[in-house]
Amino acid sequence: MKKKYKIAAIALTLIISAAAAISFIYKEEKISVYEVGEKSVLKETVRETGIIKSGRSASLSPSFDGTASVYVELGDRVKKGQLIAEVDPENIENAISQINAQISSLSGQKNATGISNPQGREIEVQKILVENTKRSLDKAVSDLEKAESLLAAGGISESELEVIRSSTKDIESELRIQENNLAAMENNSYAMNSYFNGQIQSLQSQKAALLSKRAKAQMLSPFDGIITSLNISDGGFVSPQMPVADISSADNKTVFSEIAANVAAELGEGDSVEIIYETKNSEKTFQGKITRISDFAVTSISSLGLEEQKMTVETFFEGIEDIPVGYSLDINFVTIEKKDVFSIPKMCIFEKDGEDHIFKVEDGRIKTQKVRTGIETATMTEIIEGVEEGDAVVAEPDNEKLRDGTRVTY
Repeated sequence: MKKKYKIAAIALTLIISAAAAISFIYKEEKISVYEVGEKSVLKETVRETGIIKSGRSASLSPSFDGTASVYVELGDRVKKGQLIAEVDPENIENAISQINAQISSLSGQKNATGISNPQGREIEVQKILVENTKRSLDKAVSDLEKAESLLAAGGISESELEVIRSSTKDIESELRIQENNLAAMENNSYAMNSYFNGQIQSLQSQKAALLSKRAKAQMLSPFDGIITSLNISDGGFVSPQMPVADISSADNKTVFSEIAANVAAELGEGDSVEIIYETKNSEKTFQGKITRISDFAVTSISSLGLEEQKMTVETFFEGIEDIPVGYSLDINFVTIEKKDVFSIPKMCIFEKDGEDHIFKVEDGRIKTQKVRTGIETATMTEIIEGVEEGDAVVAEPDNEKLRDGTRVTY
């Protein structure tokens, strides 16, 4: 009897072992898969902000320092020739009066002394005038160079630069006159007449420059447009280096975006963009195109204190005429776009023996499949070879339980 029990126990153990082996062989691993769809467009976009600006704009600056009266407000629509602001010319009037007094005084001295030897003191005074004028010219040239750099960077307008350039030329003319006067005094001690005439001519040149500035005390709108920036209030102090107002025309609008240089490098003129216009109660989407990309990048410091390079990209869309200048929009720039491709999530791909592979599910079992990849977006990869429409690809191939032949369910 004991022998029979022993045989039965052995048989039971064999049965249990066989059952465990069969269970292991036929065990199914639960997985997630990505089903390959039909060929489609693989696309990636970058969202940036754009500001609607006019293709025609102007900055208004005074030709001299002073207190300004302002006759418009931010956002006002103005007409060509409309008075925007004017500078109190009191300082200019006082300077003109002083020059008139100096001219009268020199004319009186000339008539009183006749043509006689200028004294050494007068020559020394003239030398001081020459040196002072040279210093003024050096400063003016330096200011002009800085202004030209600001113009290139978009910091000032062409009209502002022209005011500074004109002032520099006036000082150059003044220096030539003073140097000629000094040369005449030193080389011809009897040239009193030339001396007085030169002084008077110099003062008259200064007076003409002041009269020209006084004529520009009023700042008028150069065209019909909108006041898009106003930098002072009524009664504020202004100078030629500070624009009083910016005016943009209501036509020729363009959307300006400052985007990272590495993103702009992926774009081209004529590329399509998606523009999102949001208001409090609605959202509209427009299809537009890139019209211009700047030829250079500008380095700036971000709000986090990091150095970044930005390029200007201009876009246009039908319907822009109905949106006000200065409005902020969201723009989707297409950085990657390829049509008629198979694509799968990047996480489905793993490397084996230096090549890309995936796990496919065929007849409920895992099969390792080598693939040839193409372009990539942030999340998807083009598959040139290795998949077909309808294939089930394992979404998480890093599961250690998966290998060729593993039974799976999903």
